[in-house]
Amino acid sequence: MLPFSALRRIVPWYSVDRQTERVSDRQIRTRAENAGIFMGLYLKIVTRQQAKAVGLSRFFVAKPCKRGHVVEQYVCNRKCVECARLELREAYRKDPAKRIKTVTNWYRDPANKPKRLAWLREYKKTKPTGHFTLQRREKSAGRPRPEVCEICEKPNQIKKPIYWDHCHKTGMFRVWICHRCNTILAKVEDSSDLLRQMADYLERASSHSVNKINNLSTQRNAVR
Repeated sequence: MLPFSALRRIVPWYSVDRQTERVSDRQIRTRAENAGIFMGLYLKIVTRQQAKAVGLSRFFVAKPCKRGHVVEQYVCNRKCVECARLELREAYRKDPAKRIKTVTNWYRDPANKPKRLAWLREYKKTKPTGHFTLQRREKSAGRPRPEVCEICEKPNQIKKPIYWDHCHKTGMFRVWICHRCNTILAKVEDSSDLLRQMADYLERASSHSVNKINNLSTQRNAVR
């Protein structure tokens, strides 16, 4: 009997919907064998009924879809995987705000919370150990995390530590910054022009306040 790794190489679409239940690779292989799907090297096709019987999220019948894609299809709606990807990309291109709102509403819907948490648990399990740890961040940054923010020099805190800041366009590391600086950059969307305008406004407002206080002092002295 071939190992599960070989099964994945032979049938690359062989995956399980792990959002609904926790199923190990051994259990999936056993289900497939019991259902008569996997019988050796010659197996390459799985119908929708067979895939549904063993809890798979996709099936493959080696037939082109209406657009000519010979790829996997979703068990839930029979839609071609490539067509679904293209439709999502086209929908986002036409109206990005609507697509973002749809995803945001799905995440905020309390009815979807169990699915979201289950997906998050499985996502963390599939990631290698230390995927988002400090050691991995320091390795990508090329230097250890400092004890102070590299912008405002605010010291590191336990509840709000120094963050690994990166460019949202390229994904490249920039500097280590505190929670306050990280929040400000996120609010202004990394716009240096907006930050300069805000700094100019604070300087003008400060000068106006000083002049106003001086005028009030002068008026009070004149009255006396």
